[in-house]
Amino acid sequence: MAEQVAFDIAKGLLSELSSPVLEQLGLWWNFKDDLKSTISAIKVVVLDAEEQSVTSNLIQDWLAKLKDALAEALDYCNRLEELPKKNEKLANLTHLMCEGCDGLTHMARGIGKLTSLQTLSMFVVDKHGSHGTAAADLSELSRLNRLRGADNKNLGFVRNAKEEFRAANLKEKQHLQSLDLEWGDAEEDKEKSLEDLQSHPNLKLFWVKGWRGDAKFPSWLSLLTNLTDIDITGPSKFKHLTSFAQLPHLEKLWIFMLTKLEYMDDNFPIGGHGEQESFFPSLTSLTLKNCPNMKSWWKKPVDNDKDGDKDTTVIRASTMAFPRLKSLVVWD
Repeated sequence: MAEQVAFDIAKGLLSELSSPVLEQLGLWWNFKDDLKSTISAIKVVVLDAEEQSVTSNLIQDWLAKLKDALAEALDYCNRLEELPKKNEKLANLTHLMCEGCDGLTHMARGIGKLTSLQTLSMFVVDKHGSHGTAAADLSELSRLNRLRGADNKNLGFVRNAKEEFRAANLKEKQHLQSLDLEWGDAEEDKEKSLEDLQSHPNLKLFWVKGWRGDAKFPSWLSLLTNLTDIDITGPSKFKHLTSFAQLPHLEKLWIFMLTKLEYMDDNFPIGGHGEQESFFPSLTSLTLKNCPNMKSWWKKPVDNDKDGDKDTTVIRASTMAFPRLKSLVVWD
């Protein structure tokens, strides 16, 4: 029953969270008494409600909201280091909010059993494998096919990256709306590739932060035709990006601190004078910051025909436009 799920969440949180975290939650929620006694009081109220009317739709709705509130209680607990280890009783949990929990060191093994999850605001990879078998790896994401958002941190510390990246099975998650890939403070590793993190075409928001794997941008990104928001933040060694110009729904493009970037697009536009190509048809906001080595938008192709016609770069570029652009920020 929903009531029991709510109780299990409360019990799990109370048994696993450290007292400083409970203290902090109490301060945020303006509780004068100890948070444990407060949640215990909530349990008594719910038990009383269950006894009075287990069939009341109003009470059932209230219980559902209580369950969600308990799940969201983790947000911004910056001293929280780990989540409950015994999570098998939370099989019906739909939202696990741990945004801003910067002290979180890893995800508990078995989180892949929470197959009802729609929101997992952070998946933190264990640094240096310091938590051993108690920590979940990315393969546990494979069964979480209801996820609508995934913020993956410390990807630079993933071992056997090709296998784990592919085992996460992101390309089969048709409900996934947003994907955040963060490298963390690991050393550079050219063996790790974004190509192995291919996502489902339904994805709308895509962010990459501090990627220090190989310098090749994933080819599959141009296939995600439902994207509305792309954010690429360095440091990284990308010298050029894949073409975004034909993405029909892209509204926001943010490029920041790509110090090695020379060209935005390595695909020089084809076609001659008078031919109109689709060029960012929906883009409203473009931001380019701290890209000091950027030379031009396209990498000009080598012209081996010295006696050929004059350079058509200007002609071709003149057919391009940002028809809906409202905000342009260029800052070196």
